Amino acid sequence: MLTLNCSVCKKEGRRRNLRKVKNKLFCKSCYHKHLREHRKETIEVMGIKEELKDLKNKYAKELRLKHRNPNTRNYIRKSEKMQQNPSKAFYEPFIQSPKTKKKPKSNSFITLEERRVLLRIIMKNGACFEEARERVSEIVKEQARVREIMKEQGKSEEQIKVKQKEMLEELWKM
Repeated sequence: MLTLNCSVCKKEGRRRNLRKVKNKLFCKSCYHKHLREHRKETIEVMGIKEELKDLKNKYAKELRLKHRNPNTRNYIRKSEKMQQNPSKAFYEPFIQSPKTKKKPKSNSFITLEERRVLLRIIMKNGACFEEARERVSEIVKEQARVREIMKEQGKSEEQIKVKQKEMLEELWKM
């Protein structure tokens, strides 16, 4: 093992723990001190201290803006307006609900899984996918039509459900 001495503090250490800068060997602590001193000298000699401060402030500002919640700026502005107009001190913001379309209810007795099973059965019988899909949609429309007719006749929900179950059983017997 090769042991050498630090050129500043004369501390003994192995070669791989010492760093070489301009034909001088530095231990870890002395090397960091040397780097700090060199950095200070470079900044003073080149006269770029003000430019570095500006860049540092600009970078810090960009980081703050990047990590800030996008709604906070608007919130601050609203609160400032509230302080300007004390008459609106008890301002409640209008909260909009998400704009979603309501799905029309099919009023059919067939669930999604049963539709898929029916689709497979019809396709096994020799129909292509489009024809099978049309047949299933016609079955659903037929059930909805029968339901409307029975409601017009004044029949109860239980009777309508029984009729739809019978229609479903006929479909499974196909």
